[in-house]
Amino acid sequence: MEGARSIVCLGTKDGAVIWKKDETFDPTGKHKFNDYSASTPAVDEDHVYVAWSTPKVVLQACDHDGNEVWRKELGEFFANHGSAMSPVVSQGKVPHGLTCLEIDSGKVLWEHDPGFTLRCVGKPTICGDYVFASGGNGGGRRESTCINMKDGKPAETFSKSKHVPYVPSGVSRGGHMFLLNDGGQMTCINPEDGEELWYERVTGEAYASPIIIDDKIYCFSREGEMVALAAKDEMVVLGKHDFGDGIFATPAVADGKMYVRTFNRLISIGKK
Repeated sequence: MEGARSIVCLGTKDGAVIWKKDETFDPTGKHKFNDYSASTPAVDEDHVYVAWSTPKVVLQACDHDGNEVWRKELGEFFANHGSAMSPVVSQGKVPHGLTCLEIDSGKVLWEHDPGFTLRCVGKPTICGDYVFASGGNGGGRRESTCINMKDGKPAETFSKSKHVPYVPSGVSRGGHMFLLNDGGQMTCINPEDGEELWYERVTGEAYASPIIIDDKIYCFSREGEMVALAAKDEMVVLGKHDFGDGIFATPAVADGKMYVRTFNRLISIGKK
């Protein structure tokens, strides 16, 4: 049914459907590669949080049995390509936006205007005292900034327009940032000055963000290839796997298992 959307709870042992909560919203425009399920819910010990992008942005919280606890309308929504915004939970609060806020009070701690003229799609990457953010468009233009937020006084350390991601978000480990761009190339950079320690193709074109587990980085191509890399200042490929189905969504990790959502399947990887 047009406008129908659902939250589905699955069992981690066998993938069985435990409960399903249906919602109906007015349909909104989206890109042909986007989907109404592009947003990833957030979970804490009490609730499941879902951001619905309808003609209005609706933030919804349910308990772990699928019962609605609260719902907030956050204003009108408009975007040419639809939405993929995912809520984030920190200390029992669900913040929105790119400004640095005190999580308990909502007080603005600092703001930085890099003068971006393009869209921001991926989430910022944090590495110690450094925050990296990037923007771009479908035509290949890119822009970015990296700021040092030490002592609450943000100062830009570098900006660059080459080898910068548009859709995927980056990860960090050991004082380095690892940025996978839309073409499947990854760059390892020093956030202090933007020095590229290495830049190599690791997979095909990508929408999913890489994830990091221990000292391993997992990258996923749109065609369904997974590549595992060492999180080091040199490129080391540890292994590859082809799921045989497209992957646009960033996998989730919980309790020693990785959950990969392909176009047609939800796959649990880990020890039984």
